[in-house]
Amino acid sequence: MNTALENKPVPKLRFPEFRDDWKFRKIKNITSVKAGGTPSTLKKEYWNGEIPWMNSGELNLKRVFDVKNRITELGLKNSSTRLIPKGCVLIGLAGQGKTRGTAAINYISLCTNQSIAAIYPDKSFNTEFIYQNIDNRYGELRRLSTGEGGRGGLNLSIIGGFIVPIPSLNEQQKISEFLSSIDKKIQLLEKKKEQLELYKKGLMQKIFSQEIRFKDDNGNNYADWQERKLGDIGEFVSGNGFPSVEQGGKVGVPFIKVSDMNLEGNEFLISRSNNFVSEEQIARLKYKVINKASIIFAKVGAAIYLERKRIASNFLIDNNMMSFTPTENIILFKYLFDMIRLGKYAQVGALPSYNPSDLKTIKIKLPNDKQEQKKIADFLSSLDEKIGAAIAQLRKTKEFKKGLLQQMFI
Repeated sequence: MNTALENKPVPKLRFPEFRDDWKFRKIKNITSVKAGGTPSTLKKEYWNGEIPWMNSGELNLKRVFDVKNRITELGLKNSSTRLIPKGCVLIGLAGQGKTRGTAAINYISLCTNQSIAAIYPDKSFNTEFIYQNIDNRYGELRRLSTGEGGRGGLNLSIIGGFIVPIPSLNEQQKISEFLSSIDKKIQLLEKKKEQLELYKKGLMQKIFSQEIRFKDDNGNNYADWQERKLGDIGEFVSGNGFPSVEQGGKVGVPFIKVSDMNLEGNEFLISRSNNFVSEEQIARLKYKVINKASIIFAKVGAAIYLERKRIASNFLIDNNMMSFTPTENIILFKYLFDMIRLGKYAQVGALPSYNPSDLKTIKIKLPNDKQEQKKIADFLSSLDEKIGAAIAQLRKTKEFKKGLLQQMFI
């Protein structure tokens, strides 16, 4: 590849055999854009047929080779959905979260719901090239959405008026083949990560059900595990109120909120926080810092059912969170907590929540021998290191592709 130095409508990074300027066209001027529909769910005869039907959530597959639902010919005939050919660029029109603006390609002929626009294939462009360009401009599509927040949405007019670059077909093909090869590597890394996670999950189930047991250094079995209540081997502590005027600090003790568990690098151990509090704030607001390594989790709202648990030390948490500080091996307890579905202990109401007194009564089986505890913790930690390495490699590859896209498209 060469770097284009002249001030022309061409990308910064380009294959050397191509020199022509790029042209730009509105999607509606080069092909057709259509949305789908949903057959009535009240009509059983419309469903469980042979025709693949895709919902918006399945856009996250990115490359769609199969979907969960099927409709019948009758469902197709009596609804606004339509059968679209394979090789379309699919774009989410609506939906909360990340669905709106998400692009995908279908490798099978299928129908879609009304929240998906299909850019039909055309001999004047390479579908993969158009997909890569639109996928790279996700943020731009989001900004074009009408409305605000989760109520925002795209429409066929916006998609049709979206301008895309159209170099020669040969250059489109070259670029798409190169980027597709990177996508294949990303898919392999994602599959590797998923397989490692499934392997770890299976081993954890066998370890904590004692189907698999570790032996001591002499090859003998450790003592039987004992059933104990969480309240007898650790302390539950609810978080503190965190007024908005106190937030935004950058130095001091981390004040962790539920959203901080989503930050990159916080998948196991909390190493980052969006808020810190000073010694002055701690004294004035009478906060009690939790110094010992503890397990933290959401205690109020829908976040409870995500079952996210993290380890933190020398920290504060807001009043939507709770911590558990065990007297035993903290790493072992992190894995143990991952096996407990805390959500089933939530008090159901307008806003589900945990009561510490309920969680204290949870019974678990725990190794008595500290050496066995350490062996289990070390073994599972070694698996997490492999998963972490796969995640880091996946993240690095995605960043590499992102950097290339910024230079290979105008």
